Amino acid sequence: MDGSRRGGTTAGNVAYPGMTKTLSTGAGAPMTAAQVTELKKLAEDAFEPDAFGPHLTQSEAAQRIAALRAKLKLQDGPPHTL
Repeated sequence: MDGSRRGGTTAGNVAYPGMTKTLSTGAGAPMTAAQVTELKKLAEDAFEPDAFGPHLTQSEAAQRIAALRAKLKLQDGPPHTL
């Protein structure tokens, strides 16, 4: 997949919009600048400041981003009744 089609470059098999350069994608590659920004915002929105850590890998950051998005999506829904 060519990252330029999505408005960014690729990091491994994933294109991150807004990325301006290709980063190392090994098992311990640090999270991208886009992930840093998104994770900080999501952690703040979800009232979970501990979800952000400056030394996360791309994989760890992606997992936390997905979890925080899911949490926020659930909070946006109507209250559940039994």
